[in-house]
Amino acid sequence: MSDAAATGWAEEVLRQLPYPLFRLESDSAVPLNPAALNLAGACEEQDLPLPDYLRRHGRSHSWETGGARYLLLGHDRRQLRLGEQLRSFGELAGGVAHNLNNPLNALSGLIQLLTLRNPELGDLSKVDEQSEMLVQQIRCFAERYRRLVETAETAPPTWELILREEFNFYRAHMTVKHHCEVRFDLPEGTTAPLDYLDGSWLVGRMLQAVVAVMRDRGMHALTVDLHDGWPRLKIENALPEHLAQILPELSDRRLDELLEPQGLRLRWAFDQDGHFTIWLESGGADRVQHPVP
Repeated sequence: MSDAAATGWAEEVLRQLPYPLFRLESDSAVPLNPAALNLAGACEEQDLPLPDYLRRHGRSHSWETGGARYLLLGHDRRQLRLGEQLRSFGELAGGVAHNLNNPLNALSGLIQLLTLRNPELGDLSKVDEQSEMLVQQIRCFAERYRRLVETAETAPPTWELILREEFNFYRAHMTVKHHCEVRFDLPEGTTAPLDYLDGSWLVGRMLQAVVAVMRDRGMHALTVDLHDGWPRLKIENALPEHLAQILPELSDRRLDELLEPQGLRLRWAFDQDGHFTIWLESGGADRVQHPVP
């Protein structure tokens, strides 16, 4: 097989990969699959030179075949093994949550009884509040895990359920817990067009983007509502320079595969006041950034 034929065959196979794939040339990187096109478009929107981005932020593998050099962004084998281990943590978390729930409820009851009998022990009320918050979070972890592994839902989930549970789950993140004040403006009973697994995965991606651009000091207002029936998140006082860290996740081809049947694309933008908004909008395959709705 000639070098040209080998190169064409190799590229045809490699284009099917879900991670961004580039062919490296003397002073440029040529996108070869949809994930790479998405990432290149996102870099262009944010005025980030693609070659610089790949050198500085890419977790990558590079190799030569058929006389051409390639670069694949993604996770290495060790990171994939780590992912499998983290899944096992998720499986165990449901059991741990169940085992902790009853003792914490009993502790909360004892604290309330002590407070009634000894009003001077005012600090106990803070312990009770913290215990109640922990109980709610543990219940959220267990319930979220149960919903994710269920093979069938008894009823379609609502956006309110998905969004509130996802935010309750992310309250374990220190930035969200200590620096984020969430305001929900959600109509009750709005059915999500996605099942719980896909809906929570989508909201999780959006929330990860918000956390990534959030400052780790002060308190920041985060508004959560629906735009044309789909989630929209807006955070104040964001850091545009942090966006580079999450461009691969925001440009993931799997997002397009999830949203294309709905005729939607994921959009994000910073406004002149430094607010970051991420939302879903009808549109084609272009990567041109639309104004913040």
